[in-house]
Amino acid sequence: MSKAASRLPARPSLEQLRKQAKERLETLRADDPSATLADAQYALARAYGFESWPKLVHHVEAVLSSGRLEQFEHLAKNILAGYGGDAEALQHLIAHYGVSYNPDQLRVRVQSSVNDARGVPGEPTLADVQLMVARQYGFESWAALAEGLAQPPAQSVDSRLGLSSSPPFYRIDWKNKTIEPHPPLSDADWETVFAVMKEHGLTGITSAAFTDGALAKLSRLDFVTRINMDGARSFTDDGLLHLARMTQLEELDLSGYHSPLTDRG
Repeated sequence: MSKAASRLPARPSLEQLRKQAKERLETLRADDPSATLADAQYALARAYGFESWPKLVHHVEAVLSSGRLEQFEHLAKNILAGYGGDAEALQHLIAHYGVSYNPDQLRVRVQSSVNDARGVPGEPTLADVQLMVARQYGFESWAALAEGLAQPPAQSVDSRLGLSSSPPFYRIDWKNKTIEPHPPLSDADWETVFAVMKEHGLTGITSAAFTDGALAKLSRLDFVTRINMDGARSFTDDGLLHLARMTQLEELDLSGYHSPLTDRG
């Protein structure tokens, strides 16, 4: 998207976009009676930063089917419940972050993070936790995060912080040429992350969210020399074996893994 492009709402609607296209058609016909609905749809798509109406529609359909906002809503609720000691919520957080803590250890970490973020004593609310999550992903508010989730993948990153401003979220360590993608991550998100690595010449990646499919895609990158999978739990021997083709690999960190690996892997 260009800097001047309009931003999609947090919950984009194809019905609303079609309505906007019809309204834009009326405006276009005021100056050009021969204007068509296709012209209006194209103009609207360009206004949102897309090359065509079909690409805008495809993106909105992907946003609606991904349930990404719901995933973040569940994350915030699990953090709040985990703060209070809910065992199921803590297990969900362990899986989400790929950490090697047990539930009691993670609860201490969650309480510390939430208390530090709030800066005041007392029991946190869901709004407190949502604000903390939003700021962890580089947004000033939960509403800004929700809107950011609906935008197409960022074409650039903050050169100072190395943060992406729309899904997939990641941080780039420019000094060490390393990228750290943050969950949740879909198959399409991994494709975007690897494209960013190629574009910027990043040779290292850190993530506890690797799956067998992601490792298969990663193994095709002949410029990656460092992989940190500390705490990963969603891959198996099959995924690990893909890395055998990476003859250029220099560093592989599997510490804290929770996957059922065997000698075959």
